[in-house]
Amino acid sequence: MAAAEGVELRFDLVRGGSTFDAHRVLQLAAALDLQDEAKERLLRARHAEGELLSDHETLTRLAVETGLPEREVRDTLATDRFADAVREDERTAAALDIHAVPFFVVDRRMAVSGAQQPELFVKMLEKASQQEARTSSM
Repeated sequence: MAAAEGVELRFDLVRGGSTFDAHRVLQLAAALDLQDEAKERLLRARHAEGELLSDHETLTRLAVETGLPEREVRDTLATDRFADAVREDERTAAALDIHAVPFFVVDRRMAVSGAQQPELFVKMLEKASQQEARTSSM
């Protein structure tokens, strides 16, 4: 399915390891309005290029490629900056019974796991919008 959408996945290259620090870098990227770019780069690095995302030098290089300031990335990785935010994300995932990715949550009310057809997401967003409209009109 990924190849049909132009997404390269090289499972023969994927390397295990903790992604906790990568998630902290993504929190930094979000604070700098670069989260989408950083996430795409990290995903490509891990799933198509075999990069080890638990390595701080690798994370720094990839983050800088997406426009994050090197000094801020290094400071984040050298401290516990954004650790609380990542732990909160983990608690939220556990509360929502998320055990795999991809997993999509809309308005904290509807969820679906796995690769899905775009039409399903359109229906979920329309339903969320209708529910929000009903709630707002009360």
